Amino acid sequence: MKLSASDVRFSYGSTDVLKGVTIQEAVPGRITATIGPNAAGKTTFFKCIAGLLKPDGVISVDGRDLRSYSREEISRRVTYLPQESPVNAVLTVFEAVLLARKHTLSWRVTDEDLQSVTGVLEDLDIEDLSTRFLNELSGGQKQMVSIAQSLVREPEILLLDEPTSSLDLQRQLEVLDLVSRVTQERSIVTLISVHDLNQAARYAAQFVVMSQGVVYASGDAHEVLTPEMLRDVYGVNATVTPAHDGILQVTPLSSARRTKHLTEAAD
Repeated sequence: MKLSASDVRFSYGSTDVLKGVTIQEAVPGRITATIGPNAAGKTTFFKCIAGLLKPDGVISVDGRDLRSYSREEISRRVTYLPQESPVNAVLTVFEAVLLARKHTLSWRVTDEDLQSVTGVLEDLDIEDLSTRFLNELSGGQKQMVSIAQSLVREPEILLLDEPTSSLDLQRQLEVLDLVSRVTQERSIVTLISVHDLNQAARYAAQFVVMSQGVVYASGDAHEVLTPEMLRDVYGVNATVTPAHDGILQVTPLSSARRTKHLTEAAD
């Protein structure tokens, strides 16, 4: 499975959101973190890959233009988990996850389907919720169900837009550990949009930094997570140092904008 993008552009009316996004081949079996501030274009880019939006430029899956795939083919191969997923139907958790698995398959439920649903609920440690109705769940529990729905479909390309935003720290680590393991075991192309750069540094092998609708930089953590990038893209002064395990640690120090204003006032 290969995924790449060349000069991808998209506008909402007269507002240009993607202004020529190009990424080299995303690596199967390893997580690619898509990072950048709010309104950088990350969500719009994910929706383009998922076939929900029709951009200019070329998105290629296995060397084939995404526009040549049918909607059914895209749905079978690509799973997109948005930041806010509607999981308020009058269904139990087990039914909702099973329905997600059957989305592109026959409606006949097999033992394999049931085992897959049970397995992903156990992996996420939410099997105790299986008989609960979705409208009875907390925001964090609904987020876990949405993640289960994404994983149970066994996609070839997995797009997760802020998948841990509603979760406590323990759940965040458990979900990212599971996504990392599943990505490796199934050789999935996984793209995750995240704001926590330290979590990204721990779990991602590749980075794509988006800013104002373009790719500012891409590469591994040491190539991308630099004080210069953090100042230019995020507007913060920060240090980037290796932790005891060798993984980079980002420590924000101050707003670069405020520092600039104070310097100008002093002059």
